[in-house]
Amino acid sequence: MKPSVKLHSIAFGFATALTFALWTQFSKFTSIHEIFKILVGFVASLGLYRAIASAVILLVRRSTIVKKFFLGEQFVGGTWVGFYKGFDGKERYLIERFEQDIDNIVIRGKSFNELFKDHSSWVANHAYVDVAKGELSYMYEVANLHQPTDTNGVASFTFVRDDQYSKPTMLDGYSIDSHLGKRCKAREIKISDYCSVDPAEALTKAKEFFEKNKGQF
Repeated sequence: MKPSVKLHSIAFGFATALTFALWTQFSKFTSIHEIFKILVGFVASLGLYRAIASAVILLVRRSTIVKKFFLGEQFVGGTWVGFYKGFDGKERYLIERFEQDIDNIVIRGKSFNELFKDHSSWVANHAYVDVAKGELSYMYEVANLHQPTDTNGVASFTFVRDDQYSKPTMLDGYSIDSHLGKRCKAREIKISDYCSVDPAEALTKAKEFFEKNKGQF
């Protein structure tokens, strides 16, 4: 179930239950015409529906704990670190922040060369998650320090997880920058459910992850 559908289902369910309870009490203490009662019920249910939906959205956006519970296996938000093989075959360390909302994910990434110096940065405004297939894909805009202009690219990753109902713990896939036209294999691991991890700490985690996995690339 898409998160937006889940949101409206929750709001509708609670609004219906509350409206019924209020309607029952309201009917006991008033003798107005049935048509007016129906109108009052309609207005009350609509108001409750919007209030509940707004409350859920606010909680999901303000609380990572609530967001994890609400999104379930679709939750991928937080800080991911890893590495990829560059066009020249050398390792590139990467840090990605997944800013996840109810129905969208913005990804902000940064890479570092083998000397741990800044290499490139990218932003994907609309990442797509297919929970059933266990796939993440997105188009991004990338700024490379060694290129005179910004360019675009596409990335595709497969979830590494226990089963279809589990959140991914690792991502395996590739990215292609349009100006290079070559797939660069990448692997990432999640280190936090939050995007505020210190860059130096995240880079250290990326280095450690590379050392453990470099023999598989």
